Amino acid sequence: MPRVGTSRGRFLAGGPSARDRGRLRAHTGRLPTGVALPPGGHRRPVIVVARGNVNLESVCSGYGRNPCDSRCGIRCEPTTLIGERTTVKLREMYETAVRMGIESDPRGEQGVKDYMERAKRRRETLPPHLKPFADPQELTNPFADTRIYVGDPETDVTTILAGIDMNTGEVLLADRLREKGVAVDAIYTHHPEGWGLTRLDKVMEVQADIWATLGVPIQAGEKLIFERMDEVKRRVMPTNYDQAIDVARLLGVPFFSAHTPTDNLVVRFLGDYFADREPKLIEDVEKALLELPEYRIAALKGAPPYVGKSSGKARAGKVW
Repeated sequence: MPRVGTSRGRFLAGGPSARDRGRLRAHTGRLPTGVALPPGGHRRPVIVVARGNVNLESVCSGYGRNPCDSRCGIRCEPTTLIGERTTVKLREMYETAVRMGIESDPRGEQGVKDYMERAKRRRETLPPHLKPFADPQELTNPFADTRIYVGDPETDVTTILAGIDMNTGEVLLADRLREKGVAVDAIYTHHPEGWGLTRLDKVMEVQADIWATLGVPIQAGEKLIFERMDEVKRRVMPTNYDQAIDVARLLGVPFFSAHTPTDNLVVRFLGDYFADREPKLIEDVEKALLELPEYRIAALKGAPPYVGKSSGKARAGKVW
C-alpha cells in the first residue's frame, strides 16, 4: 500500500495489494501532499494531490495513473492495476510488513533466523518471575517495533491515516475526520508506540550486523551498538508510551506500526539505486539523491541532503 505524503506529513492512503507492491516499490511515497480516498460509488481510490512544484507525469505514472491538469489541486484518475484490491485485513497489512521486512533485511534470511534463535535462547533462560512478561511475538516476528496495538486483526481496511509520528493529536484528527464523513479505517504510524516503543532498543542490534558487512568487526560493532541501545532504553523509560494507544482504543480506531520493515525496504531501495549509478564523488551522491522526488521535495522545503564539511569533489568511497 503506497504511502502518500512527505516524511513529515500525515495523509490518507488507499492502494494496491501485495502483488502490486513489487511493481510499485520504487515509486511508493512520492506524492508531496494529499489524500487517496475511495470516491462515492467506486472501489478504486482516487489520489488528490495538493498544489506543489512536482513533476506530475513522473509521479503519477509511477503509480500507474494518468497525469492531469495541475491547476486545480490535481486529481489523478486511476488506471487499471494488475490484481488491484482496495480492501485488506488489518492482519494482512501486519503480516505483509513482517514478511517484506524479513525479505529485505540487511542480515539476510539466515541472519534473521540466527537472530530469532538467539531470541529463543534468551527467552528460555529468563528467570520464572520474568517469563510472563516476555514479548509474546518475538518467536514469530523479529521486529519488536512492528505491532497491531488496537483493533481486531480481521478488520477490513480500505483507507488509512498514515504518518511518521502518529501521536494523540493524530488519533484525534482521525476521529474528527470520521465525524466529518471521511472514512478512516485505521491509523498507521512509522515510529512505534506502546510495546513497540518500549522495546525499540531491541531492534537496534541489527546495526552491528550491517556494520559487519562493511568491514567492522562484529565484536566492535556490538560493543558500540549495545551502548547506544542502553541510551535509547533509558530515554524511552520515562515517556508516556501508551498515551496514543489508549486514545485510539477509547475512540475505537485500529492502530498499528511497521518501523524496521519500512526502513529495511528503504535501505534495499537506496542500495540498489546507488549500485546502478556507481557515484564516484560526493556531489554525484548528492545529484543522485536529488533525482528522487522525496529528496527534491525536501530540498524545496529547505532540507536538502546534507554533506557536512565534505567537498563535493571529494571521492565518495563505498556508498551504502
